[in-house]
Amino acid sequence: MDYQSFIYKETNLRFRVQNPQQMIQEILHQRRLLERYIQRYPQFLTSLVPIPPLSDAPPIALIMHRASELTGVGPMASVAGAIAEFAARAGGGVVENGGDIFLISETPVVLGVYGGKTPLSSRVGFRIDPERTPLAVCSSSGKMGHSLSFGKADIVTVFSPSGALADAAATLGGNLVKSSSDIEPVLVKLCQIPGVEAVWIEVDGKVGFQGNLPPLVKLDDREFYKKITRDIRSGVLLEDL
Repeated sequence: MDYQSFIYKETNLRFRVQNPQQMIQEILHQRRLLERYIQRYPQFLTSLVPIPPLSDAPPIALIMHRASELTGVGPMASVAGAIAEFAARAGGGVVENGGDIFLISETPVVLGVYGGKTPLSSRVGFRIDPERTPLAVCSSSGKMGHSLSFGKADIVTVFSPSGALADAAATLGGNLVKSSSDIEPVLVKLCQIPGVEAVWIEVDGKVGFQGNLPPLVKLDDREFYKKITRDIRSGVLLEDL
């Protein structure tokens, strides 16, 4: 089964699922729920800190509120990971939403590490074995992408059973890492969050990791750079790779 793409508004997916149509219907449904919620509760869209949910918040918003409470970042910091999880569960497979990934797989999946122009980009990846799934693998960067970040990390990657939590925790890590001296304390902080299983950080040519990290494998993939999801807002151009 080959990977396919789907773009709708801010959602930019690359996926391999059993039921693509069901996945797309679920994405549109969850987006409608969030858009209606934001119309009634604009702070949900703009807040950079946790805020209480409305009494009739839809399930996806409640999941995002919970991730926000656990990490201290705003609820929208978890939206890409949350959408990726809903999509993967509805379609049955692997979904990447702009670098935030949720996997359900009966065979091993190798995820390449891409932190921009770093020593390990395109050279190593994580092997996700079937028994480790469902699993979210979400990343944040202070040097790439359109998402707001207050740090300077090349990449912070978080592994969790929850897409929303992995996304929010990666955002928190991306905000906190400003130099290589921040790697160790940020690893400790993120791995203390309930539900975070492992964290990988790259900054200034240094790497740190903690927790139950999936096995690292060597990559030899000439098509690696063609598989990177590129959002026109990200600033990452084909000629840069």
